[in-house]
Amino acid sequence: MKEIDELTQSQRRAVVAQWKASGLSQAEFCRQHDIPEWKLSSWKRNESRSKTYRARRKPRQYLAKRDWSSIVSGFNSSGLTVGDYCNENGISKTSFKRARDKLAKQANTVRAATPIPSNPFLEVRMKDVRMPALGQASLEVILPGGTKVQVTEETPMHLLSKVIKALEVTC
Repeated sequence: MKEIDELTQSQRRAVVAQWKASGLSQAEFCRQHDIPEWKLSSWKRNESRSKTYRARRKPRQYLAKRDWSSIVSGFNSSGLTVGDYCNENGISKTSFKRARDKLAKQANTVRAATPIPSNPFLEVRMKDVRMPALGQASLEVILPGGTKVQVTEETPMHLLSKVIKALEVTC
């Protein structure tokens, strides 16, 4: 064969098919057709590999945040495992888990083994009780991070309202 190095993949497959149909040994076929034996072996290997390729996956989908939230909620109601759900929907398991975790953090949910208590109130412990001076009623709350909130009779109610709303959001 001339220009053996310039054969296309389909031409190489045709040579392998021709060898199979010839009934000759590989060495004899290669001698008759002036092909190095190692090349025919290489072509045979490539042909067998091409038959064992897995089916192509669906093309990658780039999903918006709203799409992921509907996918995660669909998974929660499906009753399937993560692997099965992702295979059915053509989604990468890694991407699904990353999106699920990100949505959980954004929703400020806790994924812990311990159940969330049904009591919505925070525990308050009295540390150092000091009596205010006469005529000066005040309340001081020290949050776990060290932030102090002090309320006196002079504190404007609208400001106190804003502080309470901010605490409701963060606590």
